[in-house]
Order: sequence, then C-alpha cells, then structure tokens
Amino acid sequence: RALAIDLLLRFLRNVLVCDSAIKGESWFHQSTLNEAAICCMIYLLELLGTYSDWSVVRRRTFKIGSRLWCGNRRDVVKFVAKRLPCTCLK
Repeated sequence: RALAIDLLLRFLRNVLVCDSAIKGESWFHQSTLNEAAICCMIYLLELLGTYSDWSVVRRRTFKIGSRLWCGNRRDVVKFVAKRLPCTCLK
C-alpha cells in the first residue's frame, strides 16, 4: 500500500510540474478529472490502512472526492503538496 501511494504521488508530481512548465499560468485554474481520480485512489489507500469500517472509508472518500472532482488544479496541488516532502509544488 505504501509503495502504491508513493508511486502515485510521484506520478502526479511529475505531471503537475511538467504541465506547469509547458502551459504556463493558465493550467492552474483548469479542471482535470484524471488527477482528481488519482488523488481519490491515494486517499482511499490511506484510509484503508487507517479504518476497518467500510462506511467510514466510503464517507470520507466521497467527501474529499467531491471537493477534488468539483474543484480545479489548485485543490489537487494542495492535496499532493501535503503528502510530498519535496518543495517543487509549494
């Protein structure tokens, strides 16, 4: 589980850094569903390691998922920056 989370976070970091270098300022306010889906997978893996009750896992995943899904890349960047030790996203 930890390895999967680490690999997904590194993938997201690389995508965000590469996209920001290519597209400039406009990329930050765009909505992306793929990045939000990967963040939901990461959060789900984190919750499965913490809680054994599926109703709690579903409720918390839905809460963060709706925030990321309806938001823009700023929300995704915040999510990834909290979990990565690098300063490239801060």
